[in-house]
Amino acid sequence: MKNRRFAITCLLVAALLFGMVGCSKNDAAQTETSGASAEGNEAVDYRLPEVKEDYFALFCQNTDVTFNQYSCSNNIAFTVLSAKPLTADNATVTFSGNVPVTYEWCMNDEPEEFPLNLFICYQGVDLVEMEQLRADGNMEEYLKIMDPLNEAYDNLSADEIPTLYTGNLLLQIPDLKRLDGGALGTMTVATADQRMEYSLDALTYSQFDDTHEDSGELFCDTISLTDINVDPSENGKFRFDNINLTAQADTAIEKIYFLNAPDTQIDAISVTQTQGEATTDFLWDASEPLTLAKDETVQISVEAHDPIFANTMSANATRYLVIAYRGAEGTGETFVELTFRMRQNGFWTYGELEDGISMLPYYEFLANSESE
Repeated sequence: MKNRRFAITCLLVAALLFGMVGCSKNDAAQTETSGASAEGNEAVDYRLPEVKEDYFALFCQNTDVTFNQYSCSNNIAFTVLSAKPLTADNATVTFSGNVPVTYEWCMNDEPEEFPLNLFICYQGVDLVEMEQLRADGNMEEYLKIMDPLNEAYDNLSADEIPTLYTGNLLLQIPDLKRLDGGALGTMTVATADQRMEYSLDALTYSQFDDTHEDSGELFCDTISLTDINVDPSENGKFRFDNINLTAQADTAIEKIYFLNAPDTQIDAISVTQTQGEATTDFLWDASEPLTLAKDETVQISVEAHDPIFANTMSANATRYLVIAYRGAEGTGETFVELTFRMRQNGFWTYGELEDGISMLPYYEFLANSESE
């Protein structure tokens, strides 16, 4: 039995990586269902979310996307939750603006899985407190609370779990420059049951004229990273990896920053520098230039934070990373386009949006635990 409980606990911890936090019983949906207890002869009540048959939500309100001459893509994806799959046959999209745009529904084929961690949260259990019990070694109290919940979750039948599909609405703009002086205007999504309008004023185009020409002395083979997910946090922290650079001549990286994004702040830059068979890993604080010999390569990872990702489950943003360098031909800049779309388990997003269940405290708990 102890081994079984330990296996269940390990499964729970793995599931926690999707994100979770506690919620009060007053916050949870008020659906109650009877299920078998561990003894098999005593009814227990548990709560589940309710998803109406016509439920639909599209997340494009928290958006900051500017296309420019360095853009590698001409599209943007908005996360969608729906009680049924959306297609061009049952959901139409129209635009009031003067810029041509096409769209496509990209829905997952299978419904979203209802995770164990969220089930536990709907029962009014604070999982941060549970993790603290584990950290303190109080496994007897931990398992006393968790074992019945694991049992109830395992006894859920398929028809008791609400159906929720996730996916995205992909907008494609064939001529980005039409956004310079034009607008997409209002987007109207119409299904058989609902009609909703969304402003697309946050999608713009800007020609940047204050940048230095790329002389080619520092080659960047990572021109873009797309659809990067960002975990929820209080300060909007995010990370991306694998920016690969090769020196075509003796050069020095002098600065790394985000173009025209004063609120997007870099917290740490990790560098893997390789010359021949020698590899060095270090944090670069930019107090001194990062010198590179001809044919030397570096791989860069960046940790940063941005208010658009703070205290939210959903955001779309595009940022342009600039690597400024100096070589024999003078100064130059190379660019990497970064597109972000926050997306978590669909039921977690639904729980926060509809039932007031916040996953943020648990993500903060995880982050603090990892940094200790």
